[in-house]
Amino acid sequence: MFSPRTVAAFLAITASALAQSGTYSVRAFAGSFRAVGDGGPATSAILWSPRGVSLDAAGNLYIADTGDARIRKVAVDGTITTVAGFFAGYSGDGGSATSAYIAFPSKAVAAPNGDIYIADSANNRIRRISSSGIITTVAGTGQAGFSGDSASATAIQLSFPRDIAVDPNGNVFIADTNNTRIRRLTPQGAIATVAGSGAFGFFGDQGAATGAQLASPRGVAIDSGGAIYIADTLNHRIRKIAPDGTITTIAGGNQSGFGGDGSNASFARLNSPSAIAVDRLGNIYFTDTGNQRVRKINGAGVITTIAGTGAVGFSGDGGQGTSAQLNFPQSIAVDSAGNVYIADTENNRVRKIDTQGIITTVAGSNTGAGDGGLAASARLFQPSGVALDGSGNVYIADTSNHRVRMVNPQGVIQTVAGNGTAGYSGDGRSATLAQLSSPVGLAVDRSGALYIADQGNHAIRKVSSGVISTVAGTGLAGTDGDGGLATAAMLFNPSGVAFDKAGTLYIADSGNNRIRVISGGIIRNFAGDAAGFPAFSGDNGPAAAAGFNYPIALAFDDLGNLYVSDYFNNRIRKITVGGTTITTFAGTGVGGALGDGGPATQAQLDLPAGLAFDSNRTLYVADLLNNRVRTIASNGVIRTIAGGVRNDYGDGGPALDAAFLSPRDVAVDASGNVYVVDQEAHRVRKLTQSSVSIRSIVNAASGVSGAIAPGEAITIYGSQLGADVTFDGIPALTLYSSPTQVNVIVPRSLAGRTLTQLRVTNPEFGNDIFALNVQDAAPGIFTIGGSGSGQAAIVNQNGTINSTGNPAPPGTIIAIYGTGNGVLNNAIVRIQGQNAEVLFAGETAPGLYQVNARVPSNAAASDRATIELLTGSFAAQTGTTVVIR
Repeated sequence: MFSPRTVAAFLAITASALAQSGTYSVRAFAGSFRAVGDGGPATSAILWSPRGVSLDAAGNLYIADTGDARIRKVAVDGTITTVAGFFAGYSGDGGSATSAYIAFPSKAVAAPNGDIYIADSANNRIRRISSSGIITTVAGTGQAGFSGDSASATAIQLSFPRDIAVDPNGNVFIADTNNTRIRRLTPQGAIATVAGSGAFGFFGDQGAATGAQLASPRGVAIDSGGAIYIADTLNHRIRKIAPDGTITTIAGGNQSGFGGDGSNASFARLNSPSAIAVDRLGNIYFTDTGNQRVRKINGAGVITTIAGTGAVGFSGDGGQGTSAQLNFPQSIAVDSAGNVYIADTENNRVRKIDTQGIITTVAGSNTGAGDGGLAASARLFQPSGVALDGSGNVYIADTSNHRVRMVNPQGVIQTVAGNGTAGYSGDGRSATLAQLSSPVGLAVDRSGALYIADQGNHAIRKVSSGVISTVAGTGLAGTDGDGGLATAAMLFNPSGVAFDKAGTLYIADSGNNRIRVISGGIIRNFAGDAAGFPAFSGDNGPAAAAGFNYPIALAFDDLGNLYVSDYFNNRIRKITVGGTTITTFAGTGVGGALGDGGPATQAQLDLPAGLAFDSNRTLYVADLLNNRVRTIASNGVIRTIAGGVRNDYGDGGPALDAAFLSPRDVAVDASGNVYVVDQEAHRVRKLTQSSVSIRSIVNAASGVSGAIAPGEAITIYGSQLGADVTFDGIPALTLYSSPTQVNVIVPRSLAGRTLTQLRVTNPEFGNDIFALNVQDAAPGIFTIGGSGSGQAAIVNQNGTINSTGNPAPPGTIIAIYGTGNGVLNNAIVRIQGQNAEVLFAGETAPGLYQVNARVPSNAAASDRATIELLTGSFAAQTGTTVVIR
């Protein structure tokens, strides 16, 4: 039933070679691939600032996943998929909605006929997805403004529409927020104003709604009787338009605040209500966003809170909604049973309050998971900064998770500052218990202390021996304080920190458009207009008289000159020692990507962000809007070394063939490896000059990546690979080797370990290292053709290879071949869901796991009978089959 030739056929999996170009290769370093979780449970998916929720008649939940520029659908069984959107932008009309670009979508609503309408807010449009999945624009030209009402809605202007509601007749009501109007789009494509005169303010109650004043209305809803409800956000009111067109206030007043629960809603105080919904009984629900609450107005007009304590945070799942913490809830929907759904926006979740008042999460998960495990499997959320210390640790500003995290040389990630909740607290205590607010730039001093540009707190924080303190800033935005203690000074959105050779700290005080320096605890202005006005001026003069426009990052060369990313001026500026002279080092001031191969002063940059020098005085630049990393050599010549396309692909291959999503910062280690913060991909990627690059490591049978097991045959894919493979220095048995693929056996001596470092060495091209988890077993089933699915590589009892021409009769014995049994030799086999008798399970050749099992005697004839293989509690891949007849 088995021969060495069969083993060789199973293990020699074909792979095409990777073309090489450029000096660098790229691979993932920290943060999982920009997978949002489609096809799996919604509670495991990643959402990014969801701002809209709605339900269709069948109970499907639609989420405006705003930050990800997608519309997501959660089916009744809890599975999440994308129904529209791919990247932020505007494109795709007339084609598939899942390939279209949308921008800041705020709401998606299903109409009675099954069409889905989208408030494509930043595109100033309403778009529609037909039942066949085709997207079109149905209202708005894309130009923000108000050009009047018209019989052709595609010819009029909208201005940041935030909400939509659809009545039973297919009319679409639009909260045209920046036009301070509510508008109605008919099924015939005509548009008209139903509320709002266009003047911002409060006026008009008891009169015609079209003559009333609104203030940035963000929410609209329709009840069964045709009344229209408005979340009149900046008037801090809920207003109602009766079917006769008369407008009234039913909750709130002009002054924001919180109060009134248990009494008539007309006496209550609200704070920036954002969305509204009405159930079938006429109860009104709304997100009282500024109060961090969800509130209800019953049929008698009495207002109560149904979720939120008023404190910002995330807590309470499984308990009463009134004891839970929310984080700027911005949308609401009610199903036919009375369950309430909330877009808990800054918690990146959608939550549900059932009819008993219990709150749970129904979509979205922890955006900062992964501490204690491999960095490449962890989750980051809009990281902005990266820095290195002398021990090889890499620090990452995990900005929207409000943490700083560290990746050690073994590839393990942990949090070193921030508890994950935005705020300003914790000085004098453990840094992991402190609150940060959108940390961005990082620097490490000569003693190993970490400095953080705590941007949202307008402060610079320091972590030393695990304890956090503030070294500059009061927590309030401002310009004051030069000449006094740095801790008493005011900063405004500081973005970057750097040390000169003497250990003096410099700050990119971005919102103040200047560079400040701290010496002896005293802060002073170093460069830029002390008044803080944005400008471009001062070249060839003293730095203190220069004008900047949001300086965002700093770097020193080995001579002590300071380089500044002058972000909105699209330049890099150079300041000589002591600030005597400032000049433009790179960029013409015009946004663009031209100039590679020539002088940097004649090249175009487009929002240059992070800067770093290597030991050869080469400057590395994160060229954010160009989605590339560029270098400026000591002779002033600029070139691109990575990226140039806005997307997320290319790991394991040449860096020039890779795509990035807003590279925000860079750091260079002593070996010349470059760490790139790929901000909107939510990860950090590593560029290496070594031509050896590991792209992926998979089970040789299943093709599935993940933890490995002792004795498992694995396949390593990459470029310029060699046959010398070790695990923690232990040589591995090589089964197959080519420049793009190596198959090896994991040493059995790894048994008992949980982590290992795999190293592939090519004497001519260097080496690369990959960190892997280790577990007792990682089974996989070999398949015909090596795809990992479909027809399993099975030998029948008569010695033939199982196929449609050579089926296995019920009651006969088959041999299943796999790998990854690890330290276990027990096996469970299920065929068509039935347990099959296992007669033998064990390793029959290095890396080859064989299981002999009897086909159940009552197995039905099938060309695709399912096979399941478990080794201990570890399951092989799904989707493998055997022919039974």
